[in-house]
Amino acid sequence: MNTTVEKLLPDIAFRLEMIEKGAINPPNQVKEMTRQLVKKLSQLDPREEIKTTHNERSLVQYMRASTGEVLAELYEK
Repeated sequence: MNTTVEKLLPDIAFRLEMIEKGAINPPNQVKEMTRQLVKKLSQLDPREEIKTTHNERSLVQYMRASTGEVLAELYEK
């Protein structure tokens, strides 16, 4: 699935806000990935395309479409 920073960042930032307020309490791996993703997305052009994928080693992977740089990845336990 492809999206843009401007569409993805508000959703991920909201999740981080909920984590920090204690409204949700996902596993530590999810918390760290969410923090990392918000930080990295905040530094990118809002129009930049982000690919959301999964593969045999990860549950979800957020990648810059233009460069292939992996911004954040959540692994299976």
